[in-house]
Amino acid sequence: MKKILILLVVVLLCSSCVKENKIEESAPSTIIIDVAITPRENAVPLYEEPIEFESSWSIMASDGNAVSNAEFNRQVIDIVYPGENLEAITLYREGIPFSKGAVYNLSFNIESSINRKVGVYASDENGSKIFEETLDIGGYQNYSFDIKMDNETTWNGKIGFNLGTDGSEGVNNQHQVTISDLMVKTDDVDTRILKVNQVGYHPNSLKKFIAPYSVGDFYNVVDTKTNEVVYTGVIGGKKVNEPTGETTFYGDFKDVITPGTYRIEAQIVATSYEFIIESFVYDGLLVDAIRMMSLQRCGDHLDQSWAKEFARDDCHSMEAIVYGTQEKIDVSGGWHDAGDYGRYIKTGAKAVADLLLAYKLNPHYFLDNFNIKESGNGIPDLLDEARYELEWMLKMQTGDGGVYNKVVSDKFPGYLAPEDDYSTLYVLGVSTNATGSFAGVMGLAYTVFKDIDPEFANRCLDAGKKAWEFLNVNYDMIDPLNPEGFDAGEYRDDFDGDERFFASMSLWDATNDQKYLDKAKELFLNDNRVAIGLNWQTVGTYGEFIYLNNIYSKNDVEFYDIIYNHFMAQADSIMNFSKDDSYFVSIGNDYNWGSNMDITNNGMLLMLADRITPNDNYLERAFDHLHYVLGRNSLNMSFVTGYGDVYPKDIHNRMVIAKKYQLIGAMVGGPNRNFEDMAIREKISDTTPSAKVYIDNNMSYSTNEVAVYWNSSLIFLISSLRR
Repeated sequence: MKKILILLVVVLLCSSCVKENKIEESAPSTIIIDVAITPRENAVPLYEEPIEFESSWSIMASDGNAVSNAEFNRQVIDIVYPGENLEAITLYREGIPFSKGAVYNLSFNIESSINRKVGVYASDENGSKIFEETLDIGGYQNYSFDIKMDNETTWNGKIGFNLGTDGSEGVNNQHQVTISDLMVKTDDVDTRILKVNQVGYHPNSLKKFIAPYSVGDFYNVVDTKTNEVVYTGVIGGKKVNEPTGETTFYGDFKDVITPGTYRIEAQIVATSYEFIIESFVYDGLLVDAIRMMSLQRCGDHLDQSWAKEFARDDCHSMEAIVYGTQEKIDVSGGWHDAGDYGRYIKTGAKAVADLLLAYKLNPHYFLDNFNIKESGNGIPDLLDEARYELEWMLKMQTGDGGVYNKVVSDKFPGYLAPEDDYSTLYVLGVSTNATGSFAGVMGLAYTVFKDIDPEFANRCLDAGKKAWEFLNVNYDMIDPLNPEGFDAGEYRDDFDGDERFFASMSLWDATNDQKYLDKAKELFLNDNRVAIGLNWQTVGTYGEFIYLNNIYSKNDVEFYDIIYNHFMAQADSIMNFSKDDSYFVSIGNDYNWGSNMDITNNGMLLMLADRITPNDNYLERAFDHLHYVLGRNSLNMSFVTGYGDVYPKDIHNRMVIAKKYQLIGAMVGGPNRNFEDMAIREKISDTTPSAKVYIDNNMSYSTNEVAVYWNSSLIFLISSLRR
């Protein structure tokens, strides 16, 4: 969320008071969602491009002649003429890191079609030998050597095998030497540079890892319990990646399907963090991502029995002033939007839409035992959480149907717990954008709650209709700026056609009233930009999906085809961008504020497309977007607190800073190439590649803040991928 910067003096004061803030760790959820996974049927089958392999080993011949035939874990060298000395032919690999003082293990298998000598050595970047041995080779033999690096650290070390003549009888005859399963390892240096989903993988999905530079030709998957190799695969797919500044490679171990805990070991001094393969690997994360939203509640008493470290009295329950008047109204409730205590219709509507769609598409995954305030009331906890925000949104509607934009104080509060913030609250400006998103969400809420709580569902529907009528008589966009002197989140939007489209499609879906569909058609045919986006600022794709998912949408075949093609073109664009990206995600170089939401939103769109036209390619690429935020990214970290080996521990969130406990299951905004806060500008070089402009620091609100409408897209993505 793009926020107006706090005055410089305030930033400096706040930096000094949180610099040494120690955040206590909280335990992630262990809840398993004990519901059978729905099998997929009649989906477009997965197309997998073969991994392009090019060996990282080379042959150098001075006065000899040899040909190397490389398989991913084996080099077969045909010695045609061995030359005049042992060094006349060398199989070698450069780019091997050796750290001063570390001990490395070099192991390999070797065999020769004749008895002969082979020299093996390791050297630093200057050619100084750090290890050298001459071997007597005949049949198949295995070797293992420990190499102590006494020279200065090098990133361009070398390992070689001298295969020229050894002067013995018969070596001048054409023969063959085979070297296989060569590995270089060390326990003295942290070699966990291979990028994996640090939470884990579903057994039946693709399972890729990414290497940020060349780490050899093959890798092993190792069972951490037995320390046995269970799979060996090829490393390839070389790509130059501008957003990360890397030349990457990858491997895919989809054939490993047995539940367990594993790690990857690449040929050349590279390993991964441990990860799990399990059908229900994301269940705890799904629960905690929903609980994060519960802990962001405003105006509610959070009891210690479920809120634990975040237990507190209610907050911000005083009446708010309607800005520019003397009127005060009750707008208690809703979610604190992000790291501050503002509440916003636009972002709240996006978050509620995600939760309601997640439930509509997979209702049986959402149980009543996720340990929130309402758990055990017979209603899925996800819907209790969505309703908490909806009840607040209903309070934000005016008598003529328009909807206020936000509830904020005029300045961002200090780093106080929410119950200690007594700032005067203001309700700001009716907005057509906010009104449109409100109407769209209220129509969606009706379809979800009509069989659960008809009275509440009808309240939502009536409010949505009233908001739509307001839009129908207010043709021009209304989206006022913050008043002068206000530091609240702006959430400025310059187009409201998408909100009007979302509202019209949602109310048509709820009522089957043709007037709503006619308005949606009119809006789309006038400007198809109205049907784009799953963001707070662009919400048209919600309307598009709602239409396509309605059983009556094909009554107008011509319009259905137009919308279908427009919708699927968005999905296919994501597929194309992902295909070209080293980390298989779809935002190119556009790492802006909230980039992780952009990535999960795109994964969400792929799963919506998969619902309309089941396609295993959409499914697997959506998994790739989840893998990114859970660790398979250039920073080699999970962006979700409490999950993975490396995750944010110093997030920008006033409640967390004040309470000094970690908020588990919260997704941070992620890399932002625009350097939009002081912490980033001070700590990160302005030449840093876009996808690496991130810092785990509580003052980096532009990269390390959390938000309910970021978590909501994560919740949708996880639930839709549970299979």
